[in-house]
Amino acid sequence: MGAGGESERIYNDTRSSILERHPNDPILSFHKVKQKIEELIGITSIIHDMCVNSCLAYTGPFSELLTCPYCNEPRYKVPPSESHRRKNVHVPRQQFHTIPVGPQIQAQWRSPAGAREAKYRSRRTEELLSSVHPESGDLKIDIYDDFLQGFDYLQAVANGDITSDDTVILFSFNGAQLYKNKQSDCWIGIWILLDLHPDARYKKIKICPAFFIPGPNNPQNAKSFHHPSLYHVSALQKEGFRIWDADSKRVFTSRPITLLFTADGVALIDLNGLVGHKGACGCRVYCDLSGRRKPNDHKYYPALLLPDNYDVQGCDHPDVDVAQYLKPSASKYARNLAYVLSATSATNYKDRRRDTGISRPSVISGLVPECMLGIPGSFPLDLMHLTSLNIPDILIGLWHGTLACDSQDDKTTWDWATLTGKTWETHGK
Repeated sequence: MGAGGESERIYNDTRSSILERHPNDPILSFHKVKQKIEELIGITSIIHDMCVNSCLAYTGPFSELLTCPYCNEPRYKVPPSESHRRKNVHVPRQQFHTIPVGPQIQAQWRSPAGAREAKYRSRRTEELLSSVHPESGDLKIDIYDDFLQGFDYLQAVANGDITSDDTVILFSFNGAQLYKNKQSDCWIGIWILLDLHPDARYKKIKICPAFFIPGPNNPQNAKSFHHPSLYHVSALQKEGFRIWDADSKRVFTSRPITLLFTADGVALIDLNGLVGHKGACGCRVYCDLSGRRKPNDHKYYPALLLPDNYDVQGCDHPDVDVAQYLKPSASKYARNLAYVLSATSATNYKDRRRDTGISRPSVISGLVPECMLGIPGSFPLDLMHLTSLNIPDILIGLWHGTLACDSQDDKTTWDWATLTGKTWETHGK
């Protein structure tokens, strides 16, 4: 029995014991307690059916399907129980929960202290804009310590696309390992309230859950699980939602500004619709850098320097000065997306996908354009995995002489592999 089931059992046993002694006490059942909590806080989950193998969620265009198009498993339990058959009720084999972000934002403002926390972004933005030079119009920034100093954000504020009453949020999506010694294929989406101070916004108590994909496998169509969350946000962006400010004792209308969408390289392609880091145009911020591949291989690498004795067609461009490349272009993305969508055959599509780095439209393309930084601007670089995991893993493999390489590569020529044998043991001591 899981933790939730055990908690329910303990509550029911305790309630039964009390009622034996005080049978007239109005002690709510476990189910009624959950209903009362939802009524008090205004936050509840929306439940949708999903494939028993976690291939997809039965949402959006898949909402009427009775079988999974990926694994052919039925959506409902077959055959239904006698009671369900009489009531003509279909029992889903698996479900997942979506927790809308709107009520969670409203809950943040419901106390005076919470409302003051939520005003950090607007206060700090006013401080930054007050330092604009009156004649030149230049903004003097001494320290860059948050997204608030970013040009794109400040430009959106100056244009009126982001107001002090709006709520700026960040979405993140990734897999989660729930057990120390067991691989888990649970996936979680979360919202971060960027209106809060950086010291508070990433605390566990302040993170807003978006949805949970319980597994048992990796989702084949992650977009179907994103759909209820993004559909909800899109509606709030178009219509606005009312918030009670417990600090100023006022009611105002806000819009969720979906400023950034983050994920690691594997999960990001489910959000941005690009081909991923192994593609010929694999940059996650959609810059002009083209990859290089080994002869007769289909995997590309972002190699800046032209290898010696190398003549792979389409990859033999000169050395790259990375400082001249890292400028994403929304207009180029829009132009190339239209080019991919106008492909006339499967082969034509594959060629255009390779040449543009675009696999399909992004799942966030249905959001209100004024309420985000656009595509690819809404997908920032992943510095955490790069500097904390990827680069150290490569360097240690190089120094140890254990990095995977081609069979024709002679490791005895690796004069950089110096942390081997007794040297590495001595270094460790």
